[in-house]
Amino acid sequence: MTGSRLLDPVRQNTLRALADIIVPRSATMPSASDLGLCDEPVDHVLHHRADLLSKLQELLDRVSDLPAEAAIPWLADHEPAFFAVLMQVVAGAYYSHPVVWQLLGYTGQQSIPLHEHDPF
Repeated sequence: MTGSRLLDPVRQNTLRALADIIVPRSATMPSASDLGLCDEPVDHVLHHRADLLSKLQELLDRVSDLPAEAAIPWLADHEPAFFAVLMQVVAGAYYSHPVVWQLLGYTGQQSIPLHEHDPF
């Protein structure tokens, strides 16, 4: 997906900060920022889950004045429904990213004919 972003630049920056707390770089896996997660990957998730867009926008507005390190536990403690939206969007974008698939050795869904596993 190319073109305009679904989130305005202020909300997108807030999401970037939150996403890097949720998905930090490890020795074997990239961080959210390493993947540009809050650009096309998040737009892709929101395209398929349009019902999450307004909720994500609202939660980003609610935490925009908080440091990301404080915003995540605040959401988890005080706004669990919004916290769930944040986690769905970030995890969905991360685990649908081709680089993550490659690093995990995931080749995608594959059709397995039933007769190959039929014991009869």
